Amino acid sequence: RKKIKLLTKKGNRSIGRNFAIKNTKANIIAITDAGCILDKNWFKNITSPLKKIKVDVVAGYYKAKSNSTFQKSLVPYVLVMPDRVDSKKFLPATRSMAIRKSAWQQVGGFDESLSNNEDYAFANKIQKEGLNIEFTKNAVVYWIPRNNLKQAFVMFYRFAKGDMEANIFRPKVALIIVRYIIAAFLVLFFFNTQSLFILYLLFIIFFLYLYWAVAKNYKYVREPLAIVYLPILQLTSDAAVLLGTLFIFCVKYFAGVSLISFIYLIFKGINLPYVGQNAYNFITYSLIAHNYNQFGYLQTKFAPLVSVSAGYPLIPEYFIHHPPLLSIIESLFLKIFGEGFWVGRFMSILFTAALIFVIYLIDKNLSNKKQASVTLAVLCLLPATIIFGKMVGQEPLVLFFTLSSLYFSIKYVKENKSRNLYFAFISIILGVLSDWPAVYFALFLLPLFIRHKKTKHGLLLLGTSLITAGISVGWIAFIRSGLWDLKNAAGSRLFTALNSIPLWPILWVATTVSRFLIYFSPVFVFLSLVFSFRFVKRFKLLSDRDLVILILGFFGLFHLMLYTEASFTHPYLIIYLVPFIAMSVSTILLGIINNKSYFAFFAIFLFSIIYLFTICSVKEEQIVSNAWRYQLAEAMSPQLSKYETVIYNVNYVIDPDIWRYPLLINPKLQDKNNSSSFLSHYNHYVYSCSPSCDIYGGQINSLKNRYQYVDYKSANGEAYLFYLKKKRDNNKKNKTYYVETSKINDGFFIGFYRKVRDLLKTPQI
Repeated sequence: RKKIKLLTKKGNRSIGRNFAIKNTKANIIAITDAGCILDKNWFKNITSPLKKIKVDVVAGYYKAKSNSTFQKSLVPYVLVMPDRVDSKKFLPATRSMAIRKSAWQQVGGFDESLSNNEDYAFANKIQKEGLNIEFTKNAVVYWIPRNNLKQAFVMFYRFAKGDMEANIFRPKVALIIVRYIIAAFLVLFFFNTQSLFILYLLFIIFFLYLYWAVAKNYKYVREPLAIVYLPILQLTSDAAVLLGTLFIFCVKYFAGVSLISFIYLIFKGINLPYVGQNAYNFITYSLIAHNYNQFGYLQTKFAPLVSVSAGYPLIPEYFIHHPPLLSIIESLFLKIFGEGFWVGRFMSILFTAALIFVIYLIDKNLSNKKQASVTLAVLCLLPATIIFGKMVGQEPLVLFFTLSSLYFSIKYVKENKSRNLYFAFISIILGVLSDWPAVYFALFLLPLFIRHKKTKHGLLLLGTSLITAGISVGWIAFIRSGLWDLKNAAGSRLFTALNSIPLWPILWVATTVSRFLIYFSPVFVFLSLVFSFRFVKRFKLLSDRDLVILILGFFGLFHLMLYTEASFTHPYLIIYLVPFIAMSVSTILLGIINNKSYFAFFAIFLFSIIYLFTICSVKEEQIVSNAWRYQLAEAMSPQLSKYETVIYNVNYVIDPDIWRYPLLINPKLQDKNNSSSFLSHYNHYVYSCSPSCDIYGGQINSLKNRYQYVDYKSANGEAYLFYLKKKRDNNKKNKTYYVETSKINDGFFIGFYRKVRDLLKTPQI
């Protein structure tokens, strides 16, 4: 009588098998699966080939014990049928297998991270190691197939999921994916073309596919009901394999897919003109950068000069509200790459990419690589990162430098190396030279230093930021002969500037919440709230990572509330909350991944990708819908001299800022009248209207009767260029040019956006 020793070990099948094999003294290991029925001669037949010295592994065979037509129909989809067995390529499966213990040790045992298809992964390792495998068809075990479609679906899903977890991609799976990609393409093509030919083709392909499912496997069943079951099982297995593969693919390559989407979207539309909302900022900073290159840093005293002039102006105009580092850096980019819309955006994109990398490093330092990778993926899926990350503004710079200061501060309090503290000082200085939020960011960093008993160094960092800010303020006072300009700028951005709007606190909150939902995605906002709720519950047990997330959250909210008017009128200020959202959401997402809630994770990922592309598309559409204004101005610019001052009408559609950069033409609003004495000081008058200038018939006709002109027409608007030094010659026909411009697309999203914007009484959401 044989003795049987029963060992138990908590874990998956791989853990259990490895534990059992480690604890046996035998040199030959026979393996089968729970639920299998062994043939009476199985043990003898599975082990006898190992008597040969050259054999390392024995692959036995398996058959089904089917009791119904459904089970018989399922078997060809699961087992290798006898007529398809290739003894030279047949890999061992744990249903029926024997192996030398030395061979098991050589391949490192079963992969304990795998809960499904671990035997297929193990067999692949055996094959790669070059171990000798012998197939024996008479070492048979019997397997009982699943009883219904639901059980079959779960089984197929587990197989596909297990393959992806083990980095195994079978050719059959590739064929299934290709089939359905082609089918999806044809379906989309039909909806776009409404072609009856494509519709008939789809039906023919579908019925041929069902016929093929029956034809290839009916010989193994040979029962009438199988004609129904076989195609249903084919479609079921296809769906399960696609889902299982896709779910794990999204989990394993979450960061990669997100990063590719980010790169595509952030560079998309990079060379669109500076038009629409916030274009004033883009044009202003780029003009300042241009002037740095034109006049030099020393002549301008590093001051942000916004005059459009061929020579250094006697009375310079300044935009002194912010420190100058942004335009200084952009001037270097313009010097290297030349003038162009894409150059300014490219600069911002590089800083956005850099700040994403810094956040990754912060999270990796505070947790681990896996957590940091999920955080990076979330950053790439946030519409705010892409939309505001390619805007020509201080925000990407400030975030990069402040987060760099945070990273080096974390490194310092952990490692106590002075060089990290010096790098933190340099980063905060550059942050303050980018914009004022870096000043109080240093204040929010104090709790980190206090926690690690390095309060003095935290105060030194804060002092460094205050001294840098003081020098900047002194420089502004020198340039502007006082701080009146800075005071006016700050005052116009505080809550007092909203007092004229009834119920502004309610509108401010509603606008801010709307922006959170739009630019952070509803699902990520929800996950960040879940994190915040859990965060409050464990407040007394904060880790360094928790503290950093708290710092980032309070910093972003403080900035929004400090500049209440600015955050009400400009959506891009919420970019300061991007690090908080990314790190808090990634915490919840990693928990979902670790719990293997793949369906929930896939749903979140799929929604986020679709939402990201939708929002970015709508925002780009807003720019494109205004591009015609620049295209009209560009069409007229060859008739104008660079640095010339031109007159424009009150009810313009070509925004005056459009002329300033990159066309370098100085716009001036017309006087209240069109008197000859006023107009005689200028060479050209640009009169622009939408959709046509006919609505201003009296005024436009007066100018037509006095001056020669050229009429520029487009689908969206019209502009007249009047030559103020050339009187009207009735014998000379005035020219008309038709300018091809971008089409305005007032789709559902744009219309809905405008209604919400008007309801909230804000210029933009």
